[in-house]
Amino acid sequence: MNANVLTSSFIRRGMIPLVLDNTKECLQAALRCNWGVSTEKARLIRIPNTLHLEHIYVSEALLPEIRTMPYIEVIQEGIDLEFDHDGYLTPFRGV
Repeated sequence: MNANVLTSSFIRRGMIPLVLDNTKECLQAALRCNWGVSTEKARLIRIPNTLHLEHIYVSEALLPEIRTMPYIEVIQEGIDLEFDHDGYLTPFRGV
């Protein structure tokens, strides 16, 4: 079932929630099913949790907009998401 829904990239057709093996597969599926937006133009934010928003990761496509916000400081650029050997995101590392 998952394969057919993912192949169509129209996940609303599936009546059963998608279950994937790890975080990396989930992110890849989400980007693949984001019609009309290339991976390079995807605007993503990674936060540790909703209680801790002091440090966040943003995708390169979102960085130009973030730079216009005077209350946000860009501390570092060019950090790739890191996954462990099982395909799960490594723990969030704030600065």
